[in-house]
Amino acid sequence: GEPSRYIYQLGYESGFPLRRIEVGVDVNLAETAPIEVRKDEGIMQRLGRFTDPESKATLSPTAFFRYVACPLRFYFHSVARLQADDEIAEEVDAPMFGTILHAAVQKLYARVVGEAHPGETLRAMIRTGGIAAAVEAATTDDYTGNLLLVKDIVTRYLRGGVMPYDAAHDAFTVTGLEQEVAYAFPFRTQGGETAVKFAGIADRIDALDDGTLRVVDYKTGAPHLEFAGVESLFRGEGKQRLSNILQTLLYAMMLYRTRGVDAEPALYYVRAMNRPDYLPTLDDRETGVRGGRYTLYAERFEELVRETLAELYDPAVPFRQCEDADTCKFCDFNIICKRNS
Repeated sequence: GEPSRYIYQLGYESGFPLRRIEVGVDVNLAETAPIEVRKDEGIMQRLGRFTDPESKATLSPTAFFRYVACPLRFYFHSVARLQADDEIAEEVDAPMFGTILHAAVQKLYARVVGEAHPGETLRAMIRTGGIAAAVEAATTDDYTGNLLLVKDIVTRYLRGGVMPYDAAHDAFTVTGLEQEVAYAFPFRTQGGETAVKFAGIADRIDALDDGTLRVVDYKTGAPHLEFAGVESLFRGEGKQRLSNILQTLLYAMMLYRTRGVDAEPALYYVRAMNRPDYLPTLDDRETGVRGGRYTLYAERFEELVRETLAELYDPAVPFRQCEDADTCKFCDFNIICKRNS
């Protein structure tokens, strides 16, 4: 907003008369109009894919949370089927890192499937070079950049965190790896009773010694095990709607409803599992319960799922934008939405 030194110099030293003109730019930022997508007949038919028993389409826990977080984002992704532009990563990014870790841990734990109390086997695998070999086998030539560093980090996470934790707490038997879990969840719409076909791939399913199940989800990000009660996962402020916890509860629900056995959600945040006090169980700050199993939440959780699905399938409720800036910040469709621009 200040004249440059050159202009001052012209005025004081040149002797030429200067005529000064101030040019102002009137920046009038019009508010971005909110986007709503009405549920016409075509959209309702597309939504019908998830309830039609003859259709192969299923609703994943990720897609369900996408609706909870932002109905418009769900519309773009699961109804309109818009795809984000593929970006060529010069380095190994977070999704690639997670892919390598999941592939490596699947190779390692395939050796203990069906083995009760696999602690000794896991300790033997730690002592040998099996972990590094599994990580090496999990990578391909497609990965570039700091691949050697990533291999080393994944190996250290497994050798120093995940496997020692399981070896020290081995009152379980691995029963499934990368296993599909599915359940037709009943709910009521204006047209009557129907059921949405939930389905997803569980990283790992364990049978615990007390007869219950445990659904394990490996995470590479910062630990988030605390939540402010099951209601907050659906109706809380943006940061209270935790995708990791809501999704793992959905997996536990599917196991409970299909197998008739209670299930314990467990989130293995691999970067934190070397801590001696680490616990992978959920920490409910509303009830004060740490390690609650699904039946503790079943009644209210399923009521909230039913309410959410009834809203999703209500033709009178359009797909609307969310109000949470954090959700918009990392959305693939924020260029269209312009909510955080």
